[in-house]
Amino acid sequence: MQQINKYILKKAMEAGICEPWADMITDTESVDGLLKMYVKGIDFCLAKNFPSNADLLRLGRDRLSNYGIYIDKGITGAPGDFVVLLGGCRANLHIDGFSANQLFVKHTTTANINVAGNAFVMIDCFDNAVLNVTASGNSKVVVNVYKYAQVTNESKDGAIIKIVHKNKSTY
Repeated sequence: MQQINKYILKKAMEAGICEPWADMITDTESVDGLLKMYVKGIDFCLAKNFPSNADLLRLGRDRLSNYGIYIDKGITGAPGDFVVLLGGCRANLHIDGFSANQLFVKHTTTANINVAGNAFVMIDCFDNAVLNVTASGNSKVVVNVYKYAQVTNESKDGAIIKIVHKNKSTY
């Protein structure tokens, strides 16, 4: 584990990580601990493309989906409440009920998201990703669109979709 920490710390320092988080990487004793840090520090990770998709795959292997992280995968169904779609994912997701979800769509991912019931969903969409959102019922969706991402949406019933164009490439 020490070898992995040194490598990840080196890459994190190159990305400009702050000292407290660098110390946390040094002190982390498991891959699961590093993946939890990725989730907790998602804004830094997405903004800096840290770690790279290749490093995430090497580090997390079959554990990534336990943390809601998908790289170059086809995903269908109801995701967890925290989902990160990286690389060239192809997703068809359905979110329903009284859930609150966060989705991050990056790189060249194409995602079709159907939100229904009383669900509330926050989506951040980056790079050249393509996002299609359909909302129905009493659902509410907020989409933050960064740079070249493309978003289409359709609202039915009393559903509300708010699209916010950030006019910058990342956070």
